[in-house]
Amino acid sequence: MPLRILAVLYASAIVVVTLLPSGGDTLLTGGWDANIAPGVQNAMHLPAYAALVVLLMAAFGRSARRPWLALGLITAGCVAFGIGSEWLQAAVIPGRYGSLSDALSNTLGALLGAGGWKIGERRGKRTNDE
Repeated sequence: MPLRILAVLYASAIVVVTLLPSGGDTLLTGGWDANIAPGVQNAMHLPAYAALVVLLMAAFGRSARRPWLALGLITAGCVAFGIGSEWLQAAVIPGRYGSLSDALSNTLGALLGAGGWKIGERRGKRTNDE
């Protein structure tokens, strides 16, 4: 599967999971996340957004004329995406609520993904130079 399609599917999966209604005790009576402990749900934000930045950079940013600009724009877009999803949960999704801590976790994940990308990029350049 081409990387660009995978990146779009991954971002779409985050949208779906983020915007599905929640609540109830079981999958049948309320929400997809009924059997996932809240602590596990909270822990998923950071790696999800880190992976999103890395995947989008690999798919779209690597071939950019200015990769540093692509990284900045992709990271900013992921931060806005994470904050926006929390706002949408608070505003319009039944059984969901927006959380400042989730928005911060999304933001931190995006920033860590960007940092991880830069570290990997520098290591790759060092390896190629040797």
